[in-house]
Amino acid sequence: MRSALTPIGGNEIELRIRKQPALGRAEAWLTEIHEFRGKVMYDNGRRPYFCDDVGRYVDADEVDFGSWHMTAHLWSEDRISACVRLVPPELTTLFHTRRHLGAERYDEVLRMAGAVGGPVLEVSRLVVSRRVRGDELADKVMAAVVAVGRAMGAGLLIAQAATESGWHGRLGWVDHPETDRYVPLYSDTVRVVSYRIEGGTPEYEQAVTDLCEGLSGVLRREVDAHILHL
Repeated sequence: MRSALTPIGGNEIELRIRKQPALGRAEAWLTEIHEFRGKVMYDNGRRPYFCDDVGRYVDADEVDFGSWHMTAHLWSEDRISACVRLVPPELTTLFHTRRHLGAERYDEVLRMAGAVGGPVLEVSRLVVSRRVRGDELADKVMAAVVAVGRAMGAGLLIAQAATESGWHGRLGWVDHPETDRYVPLYSDTVRVVSYRIEGGTPEYEQAVTDLCEGLSGVLRREVDAHILHL
């Protein structure tokens, strides 16, 4: 499956979609994601929390368990170039957006965002390697996460985003600026953004539609990793 978004330097991208079981130890691939996220988010010391006392990069999070994880790999490489997490509705109490706002305010934002007609899933930990320049990879990964959410029957996606990150406005997500709050963990001002599952900019929506073709059947297969080529 190929998206309508611009290719990155002619390279194809392999997207691996996997679910970490809710119980048990972290899979080896999740440990690799933890290290990747930690290294990028540490940002040369700007976010010191993401490096432990012995110098290991780490971003372990309890909501990783029971969630879907997507990793993007440039065609010629096995190492991770980007990742994102999709948290299912059964983990609503652990949503970062809900913790950011508090339960009552979170429910108000959902009503404002029009959360009707399907469950709410949370998108989090969109992290892109600094060696990959430009916005194309992030846009492709976000199109894929929307496609997966649509295949799962979601009515609304909700996420946190740094106010200056840009991806949410570029791709047609709705800003909720009244939720802005500085979060010391990220050393950034963070806001809640939402996406009605049938929405987005025309180009973005076309990419999502292309990715949705056959995706429902793919996700139902019992395999270690579902693979998409972007």
